[in-house]
Amino acid sequence: MQRCQNCGTELPENAQFCGQCGFTRSVTTNTQTISSNFTNYENMTQQSTGGVQKEEEEERRRRMLLGLPLLGDAQPSAGNAPMVQGSPSMGGVPMIQGTPSSGSMPMAQGSPSIGGAPAHELYNAGMSYQPQQLFPAPGQTPPLNPYGEFNNIAPPPTYHPFTPPPPTYHPVEPHRPVHKKGLRSIPIWVVIPVVIIIIIGGILGTILIFLPPSLSISGDTISGGTLNLHGIHFFPAGTVTLTLDNGQGLTLVSPVGPITVSGTGTFDATIGGTENWSVGQHTIHAQESSGGRNGELSFTLNANHTKVTPNVASFSSPGDAHCAYHGNQGWLCQSTISTSASALGKLVWSVASSGLNGITITPTSGSLAPGQTQQVTMAIPNTVCPATATFTFTFKGGEDPVSMKWSCATPQYYWNAVNCPQSNGDDVCPIVVQVTAKSEGLLSWTAYGNSSGVLINPQSGTIAPGQSQPISVAFPTNPCTNTSWSIKDTSGKVYTANLTCH
Repeated sequence: MQRCQNCGTELPENAQFCGQCGFTRSVTTNTQTISSNFTNYENMTQQSTGGVQKEEEEERRRRMLLGLPLLGDAQPSAGNAPMVQGSPSMGGVPMIQGTPSSGSMPMAQGSPSIGGAPAHELYNAGMSYQPQQLFPAPGQTPPLNPYGEFNNIAPPPTYHPFTPPPPTYHPVEPHRPVHKKGLRSIPIWVVIPVVIIIIIGGILGTILIFLPPSLSISGDTISGGTLNLHGIHFFPAGTVTLTLDNGQGLTLVSPVGPITVSGTGTFDATIGGTENWSVGQHTIHAQESSGGRNGELSFTLNANHTKVTPNVASFSSPGDAHCAYHGNQGWLCQSTISTSASALGKLVWSVASSGLNGITITPTSGSLAPGQTQQVTMAIPNTVCPATATFTFTFKGGEDPVSMKWSCATPQYYWNAVNCPQSNGDDVCPIVVQVTAKSEGLLSWTAYGNSSGVLINPQSGTIAPGQSQPISVAFPTNPCTNTSWSIKDTSGKVYTANLTCH
């Protein structure tokens, strides 16, 4: 067993340097063997004939000695060309660095392989490189060379390349994934809608910048009709306040409450109460609660040609079925008004009386939808008849009022014939004027004589139905002259009675 002269490490046989420290051993002991091997080769070459043949044989020997492929033979595998790096120089033996090249012969490409693995990989792994066995082992017959001769060359020394110590690996803590907070922790199904909303919001915002809000209207543009208002290009998800003309509030049928703009910047509203508007030009304002923009729409409200129809054309007393006479209270008359079922929009009506004081009406105004009815009561105080009154129905936004009339006839009255006894030189006739019980209203009368000397007391008065009025009529008895007297009522009728002398 050999040891390194520098570090004392055990070395294999024929090792030329220490694989542990790289110290080069003395090669004196091997010089003689190698020299003798070359001598044997020289003796063998002398037996060959021919100058050229000797040179070829010499070339073959050299290639065999160096482990190179022979000329004319198939290129040996890279495993037969050992790569020896860092080997010390020996006497008479050339050093081999990498892949040798000789003359025109092709070089072995790549590094030689040993057992299927490249030699440099074995070298880097710290393994000793053993070239392919060219020489017989101890006790075996030497192999023949290509010329049928024994190779008596001693095997070349075995070189052990320097094996570097294995690298030192420091333990490293295994990598642990760290979950970062932020957007990565948000599920993708949450992020996508948010991104879509942001994109849509940006598009709508751009549209709102360049397109001002605007309004359009549809429906019945008549008084009492329903208007459908549509707005576009308003701020999405905002609210809008609607006003008419100079800030007048609007009656909304729908929605009930504030008007909310949709996500696309539009809204729809149904407006009622136009029966309370005047006929003519109007402007609707739509003011944003945020953003301060205002949409405007001007339009013309047309007159409503719908009218009410009373179920009674007129009242006539006495004997009217729609009127009731209650003596001192007067008359209580009722009428039902309605609109056609095919009418357009609601109709706001009002009623007033003329021609007679003291009349009360219930109700005096109202709103009628198409086909709707309304009962109206007229209270007419007890009055002297004949008399007349007029009830006039007018409409907001409509045309041509509708009128109803009431009238009462002169009450019927009479007096009975009486005897006229003398008193103080006159014939005195006690006359009683009575109004029939079926009469309605008050009787107003005036009495006068048809000749001089006729005295009447009282000369006028008012009598209610069922009541009577005593009247004294006197005329002279000496000289006595036939004469007459008359009663005139408010209708202008005159009733005359004769006065006859006895």
